[in-house]
Order: sequence, then structure tokens, then C-alpha cells
Amino acid sequence: MEGFLFSPISYHNKPFPCTPYPACIPAHYSNILPYTAPLLAQYLRIIKQQTMMNEYEVPAYLEEKLPGIKTDLDKLGNDISVYKAMQTLVQYINNMTLQHDIRTVKRSFQVAEQIYEKGNTIVKNAVENVIVYSISSMRPLCNEVEWRLLQAYMPIHIYSLYVQQVLKSNV
Repeated sequence: MEGFLFSPISYHNKPFPCTPYPACIPAHYSNILPYTAPLLAQYLRIIKQQTMMNEYEVPAYLEEKLPGIKTDLDKLGNDISVYKAMQTLVQYINNMTLQHDIRTVKRSFQVAEQIYEKGNTIVKNAVENVIVYSISSMRPLCNEVEWRLLQAYMPIHIYSLYVQQVLKSNV
């Protein structure tokens, strides 16, 4: 064990306490701990920014996750804004609701949730302003049982945003 900073058996020929972190950290390392937390937080922010979805990635993500929407997105051409992509997703969900394809509607809501979670501020605003505000218009497209299923299958963020929107409109 020579060359190691610590030994699990002893620390400078004294018994090494098997107590939980941070008590196991030797005293001379405790002075650097306050400096590592901000660096770790900064590193995690950088990683999160690198993994965030921007507005230009949304159409490709929709095509990847929902192959049935590809033809609708192709009709829009090359210059697709995130709002147009979200509107296309809403039309796709409405068409699947009319066809009573609840499984595809559930999958579409899950994709919208993933886009919301991974998206930057612009993408999140698009999901909130287009998808969430169109949920109420889906109710007449299905019967009461299907509507309850749609509500049950909505992911938590989408459903909570929908409830907030409904509560705001009733005030």
C-alpha cells in the first residue's frame, strides 16, 4: 500500500476510523472541501447546458421518437420553428385522438414531456404555449372514458401545467 495517500487500515500509523463521510476524510483535506462544491456545481451546470435541447433540435427529435409525424413535418419545409413543430405535434395528437389511438396519444405526450424536460427556455415556452393550451381542445374529440384515459396517461409536468392553465382561466 505504499504510495497511497490513505490506507484503509491505518492513517499515519493510527487506526483508521470507519465512520461515514466526511469523518473519514483526514483533517488536512477538510480545507479543500468548501472549494470543490462550487466547482462541482459549475461543472454540472455546464453538462446540463450541453445536454439541453435547443429549438432547432425539436423537429428531428419528433421525427426520431414519433415516425408517424414525419410526413406532417415534411410538409412544413426546411424552415421549421419550434412553435410550428409543436403545432404539428398537436395536430398529430388530435388526429390520433380522432382515430381513438390512445397508445400513440400517450406516446406523443411522453415525447412532449421529454422535450419539455430536456428543452431550453424557448422550447419549454413552446410546449407550454402550444401543447398545454391545446389540451382542452382535445376533450370534444373523444368520449368521457377516453378523456379520463388521456388525463391518466399525461406525464406529470404536462398535466400539472394543464391544471395550472385551467385554474388560471377559472379565476
